[in-house]
Amino acid sequence: SSAMAGHCRVSIGAGDCVLISVRQFNETASLCASFGAGLDVLLAAASLKHSLGAMATRGQKGYALVFVLWVSALIAVVAAGLVTRVRTNALVVSNVDRSLKAGAIADGVTRLLALRLSEGREFQRDGTVNACDYEGAQVEYSVQDQAGLVDLNTAPAFLLTEFFARLGENPEASRQLANAIIDFRDVDQISQDGGPEPVRYDGRTFGPKNAPFETNEELDQIPGIEGQRYRDMIEFVTVNSFEAGIDPDAAPQELRRLFEQEPTGDFIGMLSEFSSRSARRAYGLDVRAKLANGGRFRRRAVVYMTGQPARPFSILEWRRGSDWTETAVLQARSCFTL
Repeated sequence: SSAMAGHCRVSIGAGDCVLISVRQFNETASLCASFGAGLDVLLAAASLKHSLGAMATRGQKGYALVFVLWVSALIAVVAAGLVTRVRTNALVVSNVDRSLKAGAIADGVTRLLALRLSEGREFQRDGTVNACDYEGAQVEYSVQDQAGLVDLNTAPAFLLTEFFARLGENPEASRQLANAIIDFRDVDQISQDGGPEPVRYDGRTFGPKNAPFETNEELDQIPGIEGQRYRDMIEFVTVNSFEAGIDPDAAPQELRRLFEQEPTGDFIGMLSEFSSRSARRAYGLDVRAKLANGGRFRRRAVVYMTGQPARPFSILEWRRGSDWTETAVLQARSCFTL
């Protein structure tokens, strides 16, 4: 701020200010700009120049030495800032480059798996993790036939009820949660208990969707399905099976174990009671690529086999997955042999 003609007041922190000439400020600004320095370096340099200049005024002898010291200090400040910025930018660029390379490999293997499935190639369809090598990059992949999961749109009430019971819910809670899913997806306004469906859920600004689930994640819109309960079931459900039951041959091991354990409460059921054979149309693909230099990327997709030669598969879901816990070292073959 202007303090007197031809001068400006510059704050140097802790409430202290120095008064420097506009000429000093402009000279410092020009030098800092030539090095790409920011306003913080500019103010520090202006303050330093003013202080050293004042010393020189009190004793003209040695002014040249003071000036040289000022220039040296300014260059050191600017250089330190530039080195830090260059180092940070280099690290960012390096991390982005590694991620892009790992992403390109993961995406390539995902599309290759989809193509091989459309050609009728046999893979383990129950989500078992396998590995392949892509020019030194370690790739883990799994194929999950969606018919091996519980379809939120087509599963009947008795299957949903048994599913919740197997997850550890008591009989009444299992029935209520199953009914809540059906009321959410059906088109009518009548609840499974016979009364009207709520216009709004308690504590929320919306009620049942009265339309099919579009994604698994819509489960968290249903009261009572959140937190650990949501996490326990999210990997076992789908919206892309289009089957009323579960194909036991395609069910993941964890889901098979749930249905093969001792019945919970009053419920009696085995996975075979809810079985339906897969049409082998929709598959979930989980591909994780890790480079030797540490680059990592995970692609999660759901693909649908169209049966059309010109377009053998379509992509229903395509998203970046979260980081993962590495599995035990697997024997890997070349990804090109998939």
